[in-house]
Amino acid sequence: PVGAGAQDFRGIVKLNKTAASMMELLKDDITEEQIVAALSKEYDAEEKTISEAVRKFVSKLQNEGILA
Repeated sequence: PVGAGAQDFRGIVKLNKTAASMMELLKDDITEEQIVAALSKEYDAEEKTISEAVRKFVSKLQNEGILA
């Protein structure tokens, strides 16, 4: 976690390869659509499936206070 949330975070986050790719992309100012596009180039999956995974991952990060 970064920013103010880093002070309150008291856990461990273990990421799979896809989640790690998303975290790398989130280091920059990027939209969910841009993340989906980048992952679509990297993974052989339907865009709808990737979009749902990105939305769930971003939501989880926000709910945990890791991503604002």
